[in-house]
Amino acid sequence: MRGKISPDKLDYARRREVQERTAAKQALSIAARRAHQELAQLYSELVNGPAVCLSDVASGSDRSLKECG
Repeated sequence: MRGKISPDKLDYARRREVQERTAAKQALSIAARRAHQELAQLYSELVNGPAVCLSDVASGSDRSLKECG
């Protein structure tokens, strides 16, 4: 997916990821923190592609990222 996104959109996604991670650190509630973390993760995936759990690759599992860990 990374090759299909313009450089301007990649820069935007990188900035938004950093902003969301900062907002997550400053959030006053668990719900707000979780929401900012999820948005940061989505922006990260736009830039870097989806994260893969190494244990899932070895087992052939197709669990979602939220279940990774």
